[in-house]
Amino acid sequence: MRFGSNQLFVVVLLALLAGLSFWLQRAVTPVEIVRDGKLRHDPDAMAENFLVRQFDEKGRVKYRLTAPYMMHFPERRFVRTEVADLDSLSPGRCITDAVGQECPGHEQGPDRFPVG
Repeated sequence: MRFGSNQLFVVVLLALLAGLSFWLQRAVTPVEIVRDGKLRHDPDAMAENFLVRQFDEKGRVKYRLTAPYMMHFPERRFVRTEVADLDSLSPGRCITDAVGQECPGHEQGPDRFPVG
């Protein structure tokens, strides 16, 4: 069986069309976005009228944090409380009471610094 130049031209043209179609499909397919919540800025957890206690090695209350409202933001693992009241109840020391209008804090550490 002998191929003529017309038949070879059609085969090459179809192969080129198939290659361009494959390339175009890959070029316009969007990159898959990781949806782990780090691009959002809305809270994933909220609590109202809460009390958090941290204990020392002997089981006594070391810190007490109370606030009427708390929000947790997943993108930076960030906790924000409003009108926070932080009490330091270390034995043998003065009771320290700090109140702030806004209290940003990182959930990995025990420290909360009232602001305002």
